[in-house]
Amino acid sequence: MLLFLRRHRVLVVTSFMLLVALYVVSAHWERPKDLTFLDNLGLYVVVPLQLGVRWALAQPIGLWHNYLYLVKVRQENVRLRGEIARLQGEVGRLLEADQANRRLRALLEFKERAVIPLIAAEVIGRDPSNWFKAVLIDRGTEDGVRRGMAVVNADGAVGTVMQASRRAAKVLLLIDTNSSLGVMVQRTRAKAILVGTLEDRAQLKYLRRSDDVAVGDLVVSSGLTGTYPKGIAVGRVSQVEKKGYGIFQYAEVTPSVDFSRLEEVFVVPDGRAEIAEAPAAR
Repeated sequence: MLLFLRRHRVLVVTSFMLLVALYVVSAHWERPKDLTFLDNLGLYVVVPLQLGVRWALAQPIGLWHNYLYLVKVRQENVRLRGEIARLQGEVGRLLEADQANRRLRALLEFKERAVIPLIAAEVIGRDPSNWFKAVLIDRGTEDGVRRGMAVVNADGAVGTVMQASRRAAKVLLLIDTNSSLGVMVQRTRAKAILVGTLEDRAQLKYLRRSDDVAVGDLVVSSGLTGTYPKGIAVGRVSQVEKKGYGIFQYAEVTPSVDFSRLEEVFVVPDGRAEIAEAPAAR
């Protein structure tokens, strides 16, 4: 017995003190007369234990419910991300359609200015070599396209057909060094030859020193060379330089056409075609 008490003295002392505390509480706590000591023991000991057990059992259930909730939230997030991606794709398609409609309306308005029908074409590629600034279009000899024909769009002059097969053609752009076009300054009617520089600009050659040319002037086709109709917008003068000698002055032109964004063009099938001259408004 003594050996047991020595080994379990902490448990024995704790139990004894707990019983004493319960006795003191039951002796001094005002309680209904019909409750016995054992009833009070159940109220103050057993009930808290039951509540603790219930709380302990409720934790896994709560965690499980929270897990299910998080799973549903994650699934909903995945669904919403998919819906957002779908809507973004739809917005992109609508924007592309709107831009295409704007381009087509501009092309239609331009085509209506022509006296004879123009051959509509789409740009389907670019020359892979570095020798030429050229693009490929989806119209060829079967459609009436021939070498030397002018190519334009709603913004102005694009280039000239340099090769044509049955169903496609290569167009030499105005900014190529092999390109040359008779032009004039719309404001003063000063004549010159536009040549490419292999960059996103061109220059005016044989522009007389005495000609009145200013930065911002609109340059249009003169109709005096090749098959280009008269009055097609070519670009605007971006730089003018008069040296102290010579009979010609130097001028640079920024093209009206953005050659990096060519998508639709027109081939002018006849050199006698007439198109209303581009407006002079800047």
